[in-house]
Amino acid sequence: MQKNFLKKISCILFVVGLSACSTKESSIHAILSWKQEPLQSAQEVVQQLSDQKIQRLYQYPNTWEISAWDELGKQCQKQKIELYAMIGEPEWVLEKNGTSLMKMIDQIDLLNHSLSQGKITGIMLDIEPYALKEWNEDQEEILDDYVELMQYAYTHAQKYDLQVVACIPYFYDSLGYKKQLEELMPYCDEIAIMNYQKQDEWGQIEGEVALASTYDKAVSVLYELQDVGVKELDQNQTYAEDGLFAVSKSFSALQKKSHVSLGIGYHEYQSYQKLRQKESGDSR
Repeated sequence: MQKNFLKKISCILFVVGLSACSTKESSIHAILSWKQEPLQSAQEVVQQLSDQKIQRLYQYPNTWEISAWDELGKQCQKQKIELYAMIGEPEWVLEKNGTSLMKMIDQIDLLNHSLSQGKITGIMLDIEPYALKEWNEDQEEILDDYVELMQYAYTHAQKYDLQVVACIPYFYDSLGYKKQLEELMPYCDEIAIMNYQKQDEWGQIEGEVALASTYDKAVSVLYELQDVGVKELDQNQTYAEDGLFAVSKSFSALQKKSHVSLGIGYHEYQSYQKLRQKESGDSR
């Protein structure tokens, strides 16, 4: 009984901690989803996210089935949750004029026109050029190509009134590519920083936050919640063993050091729900 009580207290502290983090001004609480649960069980999942105070869903298009996206869009609209499509392949960086990405953006717009309610607000571009084998041959050239691709994508997305979130790692500037990082800023509406290293959580994103502020771009900090060992993650990269209250404490510390309001994003849906259930006994 005492164990369950402590679990519930931990969950309450997590929610209260996140509320305290938002005192400067409202900031987005988002979640990333690679699996099909939101598309297969939209009403249940979106209600769950609403109860958990999630304000934005980044959903990977496992399917382009109109009925699935229509129901997801309708439920997100009902619960006032923003719906974004999350897309990205490293190989797109190597394509001339970003042909595959442009086609993907076209497809998202076509999907939007087929939805009866609740449109897709924008796209998260999770394009990771450092995953390419060519990365070790010429990092600077690859990053230059990435920035050019983002320019094409942003211009194309604007035609369809789609917001663009650039999902980036914390280390481009520390590798010496602050120039490319700054060149990226005009070609997105927001940045989401994969801050997947716990040793210097503020120091490693301070430059990105400052640049985004200079260009008047919103900033979200993403937290890794997948288990140790998944995709070779270690304890310094994920909060899977630390828990959600530790995430809240970390985020609160970042907010105190930042001169702009920060959003928070959880990677990813299944891992987040697993931790919620573990810490609160919430089986939904």
